[in-house]
Amino acid sequence: MLLKLKEKLKNGEKIAFICDLDNTLYTSKTLKEEAFKALAWTLADLMSGKENWPQEIDQAREKAIKVVEEIKIDLKNSGKYLSPGASDIREVLGIHIHDYKVGKEKYYCPENHIKLDHELKNHFHSIKEKHPLIKFSVMTNQTNEMAKRILNILEIHHLFDVIMTQENTGLKKPNPEALKFIANKLEIPFENCISIGDLQEKDIDPALQIGMLGFLVSGPEDVSKFFHDLRIILEEIQVN
Repeated sequence: MLLKLKEKLKNGEKIAFICDLDNTLYTSKTLKEEAFKALAWTLADLMSGKENWPQEIDQAREKAIKVVEEIKIDLKNSGKYLSPGASDIREVLGIHIHDYKVGKEKYYCPENHIKLDHELKNHFHSIKEKHPLIKFSVMTNQTNEMAKRILNILEIHHLFDVIMTQENTGLKKPNPEALKFIANKLEIPFENCISIGDLQEKDIDPALQIGMLGFLVSGPEDVSKFFHDLRIILEEIQVN
């Protein structure tokens, strides 16, 4: 892949990296658990005193946590992936994305769980500052506000040309139309776009379906290694 990118850049072609966010640019097991709790408390806020739900908020929260845990078990038993932002459970519960957003802003605090990755930050900054042909974008099922906050923790928010969420487009993974939206907004052909993510079925397969490239990672360490190798190639291009 790097050799392909080298030739495209030597020819003066623009390249777009479309990055997943959760479990790709950062990892945090504790934040994932907080997302489930935040969703449960949001459910309690919506349901307390209604139908068969307790009026008292603490009791409603206890019930909501049990409901979320049952859905988690069902999804796991069916072989489905549990997204770090709990968006898949939100859909099962039928919670509107606006209520999901409000609940996250009340009960979800990524600043308490994510640490600055200096190596990743340095790679992003170096590539963006020295190579105007390369564009960065994020595609995530997080809310707009949470995506912004997480990228600010990583100190790379301002380096992204497009930040695409389900909230601002109505599109979500693994819909390839979401990838098309980003490529068209950047005015970069699909064959010059690389989707980077930790899930084959959500991040890589949709990209391959529409002629993009895909790079599967297991976390930010793999992203840093890839960008390290890319920087070596970029330096070779500059020298020549």
